Amino acid sequence: MGVRVKVRLEAVDGREVVRTVALVNSGYETKHPEICLPERLARKLKLYPAPDEIKMILIRTSGGIAREIFVPRAVKVYLLSERDEELGSVIADVSISEIENEVLLSDSLTSALKIVIEDPFRGLWRIRGENRILKSAEPEYW
Repeated sequence: MGVRVKVRLEAVDGREVVRTVALVNSGYETKHPEICLPERLARKLKLYPAPDEIKMILIRTSGGIAREIFVPRAVKVYLLSERDEELGSVIADVSISEIENEVLLSDSLTSALKIVIEDPFRGLWRIRGENRILKSAEPEYW
């Protein structure tokens, strides 16, 4: 099943806001908080076609090498509970994927949002330092 969390994404310029679901991906390793957005969602946030401050990057995936667009500090990611309570927020870099169809949270962003995976098979998670166990959201595909 994996752990999927509800998030609200806000472009740092404040123009666009989208609510969606993101897959917590501990294998998506980054030095700074980063979120991978499918191209269709990036368009909705007005991050694609890409702004001037982008760079093209090559990444290693389970399917091989892929090319992605990287936009530094482009979105504020708000972590939401099952009832849409705001549990925390972080400004994150964005990687825009032409092949991915789900939003992915990097290990660094997961840590910054204080997400602790309790049971990946059953989709259970919590906020670091809290006891309340939360259930995974249903996947949302872009």
